[in-house]
Amino acid sequence: RGGKRGPPKKPPPPAKEAPKRGQRSKLKKIKDKYADQDDEERDLMLGLLGSAGRSKAEIAREARRREAEEKAAREAQKAQRHKDNVEKQARRVAEQREAETARKERQSAGAGATAVADKAAPASFDAAGAAELRWPPLALRGASALVWPRTPP
Repeated sequence: RGGKRGPPKKPPPPAKEAPKRGQRSKLKKIKDKYADQDDEERDLMLGLLGSAGRSKAEIAREARRREAEEKAAREAQKAQRHKDNVEKQARRVAEQREAETARKERQSAGAGATAVADKAAPASFDAAGAAELRWPPLALRGASALVWPRTPP
């Protein structure tokens, strides 16, 4: 009780796992098969077979390079989509302005035409004359009605 405590105890190192079922004999067969082969011969054989593999550092570099390329491609696509959307919006705005300008021109031209038509309308045209007009017009009723405006019976 009154003594100083020492440094905290470290956990024991993990125990070496025993090979799974069948692995012990497999490892023994591999050892027997390649017992006469040293490291140089092994490296030469792996190189000839093409299974020498790459180091972890090379694999990591390749993964980082590939990831950077993919990210750059995604960014380029995103920038292109944004540019296309901006251009599309600019075209829409320009078309709307042109349509508005054309509509205003038609209104101003139409207002002048109605003023001319009002001046040219006969004085005898009144509500009684308007009653003679038949509705709906021929285009909406079909070809059965041949006369429009209807003449009184």
